[in-house]
Amino acid sequence: MSTATTPLDPQIRPDDEQYRGHRVFLLSILVTVLLLAVGLTMIHRDQQQQVIAQQVAHQQQLREQGVLLIPKISSIPKQPDPVAEFWTAAPIRKVTLKPQNVAMPAVYEAAITEADLQAVWDGSQIAFRVSWADSTVDQNVDTARFTDAVAIQFPLVRDASFMMGGKLFPVQIIQWKALWQKDIDEHFQDVQDVHPNYWADFYWFATPQDKHPAQGSPYRVPESFQNPTALMWFAAHQSKNPEAQFERRQPVQEMIAEGFGSLVAQTDSASRGCGVYQNGRWYITIVRPLTTEDREDFQFYPGQTDQIGVAIWEGSSKNVGGRKQYSDWISLQVQP
Repeated sequence: MSTATTPLDPQIRPDDEQYRGHRVFLLSILVTVLLLAVGLTMIHRDQQQQVIAQQVAHQQQLREQGVLLIPKISSIPKQPDPVAEFWTAAPIRKVTLKPQNVAMPAVYEAAITEADLQAVWDGSQIAFRVSWADSTVDQNVDTARFTDAVAIQFPLVRDASFMMGGKLFPVQIIQWKALWQKDIDEHFQDVQDVHPNYWADFYWFATPQDKHPAQGSPYRVPESFQNPTALMWFAAHQSKNPEAQFERRQPVQEMIAEGFGSLVAQTDSASRGCGVYQNGRWYITIVRPLTTEDREDFQFYPGQTDQIGVAIWEGSSKNVGGRKQYSDWISLQVQP
């Protein structure tokens, strides 16, 4: 029994030399394209690796030069947290502090000789943390009694001196005080908080909070002085001296200086701060926008190398005003 078959078209016969030639040509093109793609991928990967290697080498070089590298994190909390988990991974720059003995009042031996400086940013905000060992917590002031404090400083013009700038060479200073932190954490620190047995039987136009207190004065600031006429006797408060705020919202203050004795508080402040004392160390965080519209604010730009200075006041060592320890300029860079 035989079965009839239809002969293949001569133009597409498999054993046709022309067909085989086309197939080999197409296969060769496909192989060439694949090899080219693999080659380009390897070249691109090598280039990426070279770029990464160059970036790592550049960062290592900056570290060796003492530059504080500021990494980017996902988000900085709205409420500054000096002991947040992300600080454990942030690079630390050891800062050497020296006594301020150039201008009076001066100190000739540093009470605090070293501090740790860190910083992070999240795309819109930048946060700094300064920490140092301190055996005492000084959060009140009195005659010959002073508060712990720290300040960071930025040059507003090129070549400004690290010693609070100079004439026509202004710097911006952001200061935190332990006293202000206690005002916020507890209440406004009045005379009764330092001298519990203090007594005053009369203040003009004031309203006593307790007519028969168990101890201390019945007049507390600001509760007893809500009457505007009573407030007139607070000269510093009435003149809007930023040091005399009864209801402080932030423990930090922004200021401008052009040399010793020229410190002036800024009208508007964009900075927030918080300080905690743990295990014999102060941890202070200051947070502010990366950039602002205030011409008196320092502006930060990713990839740009900038400068920062640090100053610390140790209350138990009677540090106040010019009696402090401070650093030279420290280079920093916000990492893109």
